[in-house]
Amino acid sequence: MAFDTQTIETNLFHSDAHSNCFGDCWISYPIGETRLQQLNELFSYPDSVRTPGLLIYGRSNSGKTMLVRKFKKDVDDWIEAEYPDTPASPVQIVETPPDRPTPKAFYRELLQAIGAPRVESHTSERLLGQVMELYQRNSVQILIVDEIHNIAAAAPGDQAGFLNVLKYLSNQLNIRVVAVGTEEAYRVLQLDQQLGSRFRPAELGAWKVNDVAYAKFIFQLIQAAGLQPTKENSSKRFVEFVHALSEGLTGETKDLIMAAAHAALFQGKGEIDLPLLESLAWTPPMMRYR
Repeated sequence: MAFDTQTIETNLFHSDAHSNCFGDCWISYPIGETRLQQLNELFSYPDSVRTPGLLIYGRSNSGKTMLVRKFKKDVDDWIEAEYPDTPASPVQIVETPPDRPTPKAFYRELLQAIGAPRVESHTSERLLGQVMELYQRNSVQILIVDEIHNIAAAAPGDQAGFLNVLKYLSNQLNIRVVAVGTEEAYRVLQLDQQLGSRFRPAELGAWKVNDVAYAKFIFQLIQAAGLQPTKENSSKRFVEFVHALSEGLTGETKDLIMAAAHAALFQGKGEIDLPLLESLAWTPPMMRYR
């Protein structure tokens, strides 16, 4: 399939998309906007006896963490504008402890996320009390638990304990829980069927190589890095090469283009071409993780 180069050039070369935010800005793309809408709907969901949740899952570097951070930033910016005296964000992001994801380790992550001091000698019960008090006082509405697949490596008792904590916080504080992780996350959540049934699965899959929106996404990434896209950047050969190196993963594509932009700037070039991409010796994700 040939990409509609003229349409892409009309939309991007002559637009205000030149943000020049090298490596650290949100580039809109269809499935990402759909997932953001789902998060916004969850944020505004009325209190209920059975609070719903969302599971955002996909391969490593598919853009999951970037997505939830974008959502949190949007909410925080809105809160700051509308309610400047709000002490803490209603959206909290924590990462599942990688080494030993016990309830006690999770409580510490929850307290750190909200800016509370952690006392290592406190018991699990005392830490839970702190979490309950602070999250209720600060009206936390959404808790995003990233890397939730980490609990798959825990002992069965710790897995059950971790999931019970999520269920307890959701029930007692009416918090909407968003779980984020790899495909393994779906299986992990089903270890507690009562909890798992609350989570609506929302995949962040890989791009299709012939998706015109993917070519547009690459264009926007190049612009975000402060470089001027060229006609070659919309060619079928260029887009297919980027897709092959990144396997169509959103985060991987972003990393690849930003690495190429860095190399271009280092070499004094104002563009990214195929020879430059080839010089990066980029290893595709599948070969990197096998």
